[in-house]
Amino acid sequence: MTAAEPSAYFEGKTLRQAMRRAQEELGPKAQMLDTWRQPDGSWRVHAAVREGDSNRPEGKDPSRGATDQAAEAFVRDLRQEVAELRRLVTVMETGPVAEAEARLRKRGLSPSVARVLWRVESRGQPSERVVKLSGGLRGERAPVRAALVGPTGSGKTTTIAKLAARYVMAGKSVCLVGTDTFRIGALDQLQQYARIMDLPLSVARDRDELGRALQRAADYDVVLVDTIGRGGRAREEVAELGELFRGQGGLRRHLVLPANADIEDARVSYQTFRCLEPASLLPTKLDETVCRARPLEVAVASGLPLSAFGSGQRVPEDFGFFSYPMIRRQLLGLDEAEEDA
Repeated sequence: MTAAEPSAYFEGKTLRQAMRRAQEELGPKAQMLDTWRQPDGSWRVHAAVREGDSNRPEGKDPSRGATDQAAEAFVRDLRQEVAELRRLVTVMETGPVAEAEARLRKRGLSPSVARVLWRVESRGQPSERVVKLSGGLRGERAPVRAALVGPTGSGKTTTIAKLAARYVMAGKSVCLVGTDTFRIGALDQLQQYARIMDLPLSVARDRDELGRALQRAADYDVVLVDTIGRGGRAREEVAELGELFRGQGGLRRHLVLPANADIEDARVSYQTFRCLEPASLLPTKLDETVCRARPLEVAVASGLPLSAFGSGQRVPEDFGFFSYPMIRRQLLGLDEAEEDA
């Protein structure tokens, strides 16, 4: 830099603010030569306009690439420092907070979700700030039109039987629809449940047949649609399943996921089935895992509300609808922890 090149020092609360002031004073071609982080957290910038910058055509500045790379490197290093500081703070945490988070992790939550839920609870705020509930399957407002979707073996058919039994006991008229006509014997279990509860059962092999089945059941309080299971990573097959629901107004999808699934598998399954636009999350097999809070992992990460849950094979006993007291006690174990304290 020569004596003829204008340069000056500028300050700002942030690095961007200090550089903006430099450009306002020296012009848009001002370049950052050096930076300092001051004791109060603000920034000090030494900026200048290189000789010949004012006459150089736009886009022909050979030094701009190097300057941009230096700025990017600086921001990258700064982010790494912030991440390291956060990690150190986490490691240094002791006492009730760290212990409570450890309890939640043991119940199946990842460190990030465990920390979020505990911070909400520790501030005296209820879990509903981050966990949503849906009452759409309770049947309090008829009609109910619900299709259960999810991975193979997640318990969709058994869950439909449990839901149907609840509705029947509540005095509602129920109709079942089976769409899994590909697997040998796939409809047998649903037919058996329909026979035991004396419920009508329609079979739909494609979108048109499903539409006609829904029309025939228009006068029923509740229509429950069972669907074929797909692999948690079979995105193309799940997208094809979506064709079954195209144009079926009022038929809401509910995602059934087993609570004993690995966290990563559950996340992948959600990503696979999200194209079906599920209205709620319905965990099953809560009785088959010690990590009972695991369904909250997908619920918090996806924003999907929780609706109902299954916790065994008995119909309809091993079934229920989520409530916040149930989540606190049975999934998070927070009330138990308070009682032990």
